[in-house]
Amino acid sequence: MAQPRSSMRASDSDRHQIYDELSKAFEEGRIDHSELSERMDAAASGKTYGELYKVIEDLPSAAGFRWGTAGAPAPYDRSTPPTPAGPLYRAGRVLSSLPFPVRVLVWVGLWTVGSSFAMSLFGIAVAGSFMMAGVLGRFLPIILVSLLVVRIRRRSSRRGRRY
Repeated sequence: MAQPRSSMRASDSDRHQIYDELSKAFEEGRIDHSELSERMDAAASGKTYGELYKVIEDLPSAAGFRWGTAGAPAPYDRSTPPTPAGPLYRAGRVLSSLPFPVRVLVWVGLWTVGSSFAMSLFGIAVAGSFMMAGVLGRFLPIILVSLLVVRIRRRSSRRGRRY
């Protein structure tokens, strides 16, 4: 494959791409260990795309080799939109296939059950707050008066006596 930019300087990621190609060739048995070492050294010292390509040009993988595609994600196929496949999606599909009056009854039932559950939780919270107010209601005047007295004494001790 003729490289149109053979005189351009290569980057470290381009060298790593060549290292990957050499490792694949070694694993396939196309080159031996000493040749792998020589080619790795040549790739490490290569400055341009042309010098790097010469390291792998006699390997079969060089025919389809492209710069900058190592680890690149596959292009997104826009012809088929993604299909959701969660339990809520399936429930919605089942619900939408029902006749309209049945769907209305299902929604009213869900709203009734959900709102009664929410109201029961709200009722527990309100009742609990009233119970706490009842317990604290007995002692609240004493607590407030004692806090007020402490605050007044601290102010007077900081400012000194006025009389």
